Amino acid sequence: LDPDALTGDVRADDNTARLDLTISAALACAPDAFEPNRSSFEGDEARAAALVEGAYVGLRVCGTDDDWYAVELAPGDGLTVSLAFEHADGDIDVRLYDVDGDTQLDVSAGASNSESVEVPRALIGGTYFVRVYLFGDRAPASTYDMDVQVRRAGECMDDAFAPNADSANAAVIS
Repeated sequence: LDPDALTGDVRADDNTARLDLTISAALACAPDAFEPNRSSFEGDEARAAALVEGAYVGLRVCGTDDDWYAVELAPGDGLTVSLAFEHADGDIDVRLYDVDGDTQLDVSAGASNSESVEVPRALIGGTYFVRVYLFGDRAPASTYDMDVQVRRAGECMDDAFAPNADSANAAVIS
């Protein structure tokens, strides 16, 4: 419903009113394949959608309907969730929560075309939660792509000197 397209009139002589409505498909928010995923709480019918490592394209977040996702991590696992979108279409932000679904571990709330949250190593195993939402603007919906990377416990993350796993590839430090 486009509030700028409302027109009408009221007639005092016979107590009638006429209201013209224009409904815009552009303002509608079509659900994506993960709906309903409005909550981190297990008892909720619209609980977080389970994710595995990989790329997810063409997801949609609606203005009043946050997207919640759940990722299983073992103790020592790391997690990075990255979003790509058109900021001009809506200011998407992302938050990462601990296994209780309430304790915030990381937030990304910038003003660019991407956001990313991370837990370098999970202290305990369990389900970690990701919340994707539209921040403070009136965009009815926005489309985004999401990349989920899980680093299993024992896997070593590359540092700024990689590859340097043997003497033939040793990094020069000055």
